[in-house]
Amino acid sequence: MLEFALVFPILVLLLFGTVDFGIVLLNISTAKQGTREGARQAVVANFGSSTGCVATPDSISGEARKLICLVKNRIGLSAVDTRLKISFPNANQVGNSLLVCAQYPMRSTTGLLAPAINGHVVRTKVEMRIEKANTDLVAASETPLPGQDWLWCA
Repeated sequence: MLEFALVFPILVLLLFGTVDFGIVLLNISTAKQGTREGARQAVVANFGSSTGCVATPDSISGEARKLICLVKNRIGLSAVDTRLKISFPNANQVGNSLLVCAQYPMRSTTGLLAPAINGHVVRTKVEMRIEKANTDLVAASETPLPGQDWLWCA
């Protein structure tokens, strides 16, 4: 009994730590892959037709809103918590770059590692060469997550 009492907390920490770490890695991978897929659709001017997703601020409209909805859909995590920025380092022309950045908050699923995980943010940035320009697409930026900014996305 004494040995079990000494080993059990370590086993629980390892088990819950493995679960939390696995979910965080999955969210990082999902955010990166979804952002890349959305950026790929954008550089070939295929934004889809959905504009019914959560985008903050509500003033984002047109092709930028369609692209934000597409990327959030491809990421597949909570659309409310996912924040995006779309920009053009030069101009929206064939051969130039399109930059899509995403932020998503990390959260501990088990709660055991919440002090180490909560409050951190998954950031991903994808830059691709525009193959087919759409002049209706303009740069757009959602409100960053609390305590975050878009300075890293340049």
